[in-house]
Amino acid sequence: MYWEQQPDVWNAAVATAMPRKKFEDLLRYFHISDNSHLHANDRFAKVRPLLASLNERWVLFKPPVYHLSIDETMIL
Repeated sequence: MYWEQQPDVWNAAVATAMPRKKFEDLLRYFHISDNSHLHANDRFAKVRPLLASLNERWVLFKPPVYHLSIDETMIL
């Protein structure tokens, strides 16, 4: 709907940054996991390998934080 011309759904930032054809090509050729090995109950199974890999990398390159502040609104 980002590429539709109705003013209530059209988003200029998305429509000008990525043409619709390029977006469709990305959807067609970009695969993260093998569809034959997906778990039926896992709705996030297609992107879970990517997220697991990103989480491992983020832990490696995240600077350690020694001083944390927790507000009482963050805890039930």
